Amino acid sequence: MASAIVPANDIKKVLNDPFGFNALIKNKPHGNPNRFFIYFAFSNYFKSIPLFFQKITNPIDSVYLSAATIKLLIQILIIYIFSRLITNVKSIFNMNLLMAMVIITPLFQTYGYHHYMGIIDESITYTFFYALPLLFLILFYYPFYMAIRNNERLKLNFILKIVLALLIIILPFSGPLIPPIILIVSLLLFIYYYIKTHKMNNNFPLFKKLFTTISLIPKHVLIFFIPISLFSIYSMFLGSYNQFYQEDIIPISVRYSRLPIGIYYLFTQKLGYLIVFTLIITNILIIKKYIYTEDGRKVLANLKWVVAFSLIYILLLPLGGYRFYRENIIRYDTFMPITLCLIYIYGISSYIIIKQIKKRKTVYISLIFVVILIFTNADRSELNESSCERSAFTQIEKSNKEIVLLKQNCKVLSWETITDYDKSELNTKLLLNWNIIDNKKLYYSKP
Repeated sequence: MASAIVPANDIKKVLNDPFGFNALIKNKPHGNPNRFFIYFAFSNYFKSIPLFFQKITNPIDSVYLSAATIKLLIQILIIYIFSRLITNVKSIFNMNLLMAMVIITPLFQTYGYHHYMGIIDESITYTFFYALPLLFLILFYYPFYMAIRNNERLKLNFILKIVLALLIIILPFSGPLIPPIILIVSLLLFIYYYIKTHKMNNNFPLFKKLFTTISLIPKHVLIFFIPISLFSIYSMFLGSYNQFYQEDIIPISVRYSRLPIGIYYLFTQKLGYLIVFTLIITNILIIKKYIYTEDGRKVLANLKWVVAFSLIYILLLPLGGYRFYRENIIRYDTFMPITLCLIYIYGISSYIIIKQIKKRKTVYISLIFVVILIFTNADRSELNESSCERSAFTQIEKSNKEIVLLKQNCKVLSWETITDYDKSELNTKLLLNWNIIDNKKLYYSKP
């Protein structure tokens, strides 16, 4: 955490080289060269917001309050946007939108099923690097998706155009998952318009169909999708200059062989994914049999595109390299885009069934209520997850020693327990920035 906020020397290279030109020109890899905007946001947020909250609370609590606030905002915004997508309603006081929120909110697991289908991570660093960029990506795609789904002309006011133009630059340099997602979506969008062209002009030769497809795509879509796709290609190339993972390499064939293992663990270690997947299949069968209306057909069409996206995304994952802490390639963090897609499909299919089914509606509502109870019950916190780290902060704060031996044996601003006090130097700088300590104090725990 401290390495990204203070920051460490390798992260300074990223912050001083937003688009990685120095890494390419000098042929010198540095840490995560294609993630400038997330490092910038993460560093500035935790340099300023804890100090703001110190007007109402103590320095230690201000850090946890800052982390909780951004996590809560990200989750609320994703749930609200998804609920708008599901209901086509904007007002938070509308009962339909509230119903959609009730359906999908329990699926955002922080504790129970988090390690298999989590969106908002226990780690604030992961929340910034995964959930936050995905939130902005959803915001970027929102107007385009709604125009296509509702078969409407895309309407963008001046402010929205400016926001989208900024996101074109920001998103490709905002996290490891975003560039490939953008390229997959752009490919699927082209395929969508190609299918429309094929239906209208079945006898056209291939090249004429391709040119006709491009002419069918609205200009606003091309104006935004072409540059963001080009930036994403560049970002993925820049990602190959990442010094952090130059040595963590295993053969491509081995990485692909581990994909089924990763999927197996997601579905078998906890009930969460299995329940969602089973409910989606159940919903699709109900829609096909009882609600084959225009809305029902749209849900089925959405599912087809989600399946296509998921297959391409999974097949591309091994090409992103190997991480020792993610030995099976697929883990809840790399699977997060698919998890969000499945939450959306579950939400919209459940909502339409509740609104339109006539037979056994009470039975179906009871089923959804049981699912809500299962997920809510699973997502219970002991409310003491950070107690060890808090206690360590307090000990460091009150100590008169320059080197503090912690009574606690836990992770303090680190991915692992610090047993060498020299490794706490960067963390100490962060504690100074947060006003938790007034002078330099290194710390460590017994091995």
